[in-house]
Amino acid sequence: MNIERFKQIIAAYGGDPGRWPGEERAQAIALLAQSSEASNALEEEVKLDHVLEQSSGGDVTQALLTQILGSAASTLEGLPLAMPEPIGAGWSWEAFFSSVDAIDWSWRSVMQPSVLLGCVALLGLTTGIFAPEALEQAVYGGEIEEGFWRVAFDESVFSLEEIPPIGDVK
Repeated sequence: MNIERFKQIIAAYGGDPGRWPGEERAQAIALLAQSSEASNALEEEVKLDHVLEQSSGGDVTQALLTQILGSAASTLEGLPLAMPEPIGAGWSWEAFFSSVDAIDWSWRSVMQPSVLLGCVALLGLTTGIFAPEALEQAVYGGEIEEGFWRVAFDESVFSLEEIPPIGDVK
């Protein structure tokens, strides 16, 4: 038994050892005899138990329940019912611009996503510009015959000589 577990037990079951779990009670009492920290924690828990016992109210009677529900009902009667407005009702440019003004236009909320989007767009543009040349270098060693792109992953399947030139395709 460590002090943390002891504190968990007294927080859950209170300061009376008779309410502690039976399988851990002997270990908790032994820790209590050895540790001043455990003794102080138990003392605080006993004080809390005493305060809770003093402040516990009586049973809830039917009259008290009726009084509480009646008070809640009378409070709700005075409140107007909020109905959602139909789409487009109450729309105005002033409301639109005031909502735009309410947006946090700081660096973190606007500029960081914008910079990230710009970097992704720049990467896509760069890839689009340089990828054809890189593919040409990787597949054909820089030689492309009459602009015709031929990609062969396995030369044993077909021979490049079997592919007719562009001008001969009908």
